[in-house]
Amino acid sequence: MEEDIKKRIEALLFASGKKMEVDAIANTLSVKKQDVLKVIPELEDEINNKRDSSVMLVNEGTSWGLMIKEKYSDVVQKIVAETELDKALVETLAVISWKYPATQAEIIRLRHNKAYDHIKQLEEKGFIMKEKKGRSFQIKLTPKFFSYFDLPIKHAKESFKELFPSQASGVEQSEKEIDVMEDQKIKVEEANKRKKEEIGKQLKEEKEAIDQSLKENI
Repeated sequence: MEEDIKKRIEALLFASGKKMEVDAIANTLSVKKQDVLKVIPELEDEINNKRDSSVMLVNEGTSWGLMIKEKYSDVVQKIVAETELDKALVETLAVISWKYPATQAEIIRLRHNKAYDHIKQLEEKGFIMKEKKGRSFQIKLTPKFFSYFDLPIKHAKESFKELFPSQASGVEQSEKEIDVMEDQKIKVEEANKRKKEEIGKQLKEEKEAIDQSLKENI
């Protein structure tokens, strides 16, 4: 009986692809909660210590889930990038994670107008949510984002950088390039402003000189 419950728990966690509360496990399998609590530590020992497996059983509070071991994480990254999220969406999600919490205006600044559609898709898929903030929107990462990538909420930026180093590097580079361009734009605007002021001053002096000349000739 216990061996059967262990196998069913393992199959359930494998199929769900996410952490599950003990109550949810018991309800889904139609077994008693105490039976789950009794056998799941045994299952943890089997998977983590007695098997040569690519997965491990992890416990977080009252939740349990199967996770890929770190040495096989590169395989998971490739699968993630090629299934629910394509490369463009992952890159925009990397920007959101990097700037988190970010406004939609900040994301568009880094990803240009194509990001409007990406943000819409990511919101529909449940990875982000938008809240009105002034003339723009505040973009927040949802629990699904942290669960999907198995990232800690407090360190989303650093963790996502480790998970998708190439995208994070691209975000950093884009931000630096945009900052340089904006600095140059500000310098040009300031130079043009000074030039206009100088021209205005010169025109004023010439007008005053003409007015003075006219007065002297009257």
